[in-house]
Amino acid sequence: MPAALTGAECLKARKLLGWSMRELRARSKVSIDAISRLERGEGHLHERTLDDLRAAFEAGGIRFERGRVRLP
Repeated sequence: MPAALTGAECLKARKLLGWSMRELRARSKVSIDAISRLERGEGHLHERTLDDLRAAFEAGGIRFERGRVRLP
């Protein structure tokens, strides 16, 4: 099981892909408020929400490896 997505990883992945919060929202079905809170390190998101974000990033080509966020 992969480690939970952190706010820093979310922001970095989003920037690497050139996605706005609105684009990430459309691809993950996670609210902009939840994305914003995660990236600011505020509050706790459900595991399913984090999984939805990770899946959207991976579908976009992002790879999460040993604490690194990268495109292949």
